[in-house]
Amino acid sequence: MRRDDLIDAATKRNKHGIASLRDIIHALAYPVARRGLSDKETDLAWVWMLRGGVWQHGYPSSPHMIGGSEKAIARWINEVEIRCSELSHVDVVWAYSFVLGTIYSWQLIDRLYDRFIEGEEHGTVDRITNDIVLFCCSGIDAMIADRRCAALPSLNHSGRVSSGAL
Repeated sequence: MRRDDLIDAATKRNKHGIASLRDIIHALAYPVARRGLSDKETDLAWVWMLRGGVWQHGYPSSPHMIGGSEKAIARWINEVEIRCSELSHVDVVWAYSFVLGTIYSWQLIDRLYDRFIEGEEHGTVDRITNDIVLFCCSGIDAMIADRRCAALPSLNHSGRVSSGAL
């Protein structure tokens, strides 16, 4: 299932017609986790092409890809800005970068750390996707909490609000 289809389905499921942050990150992560954990060469090639061809080198293999990427990025940023109004536009762009870094991780895509979990269950697509969602949502929640704290007046050592904080 495509990312847009996953976000659209989550939007329709919600009684207010708004997909949750969790649903949005799931929609970004699930297709990559499904293909990244696959044994099929075509699935792995799709993920490597997206990560390497578009993100790492900064240019796509075709103009169609960059247009689709720009559209997907704009949609994701807009969806998150609606739900996370306490974050600035710049914060949301950075959050997008952090989320993509987590999704396209060395372990999921390259299986770089497999030697450390040799002989153990690596995890199912659903569990890995859920872990990515939890990790990313927690990070965005932490950014929101940090911005809230930064907006509060600072206290001096006596417990009084300092004049510079107002």
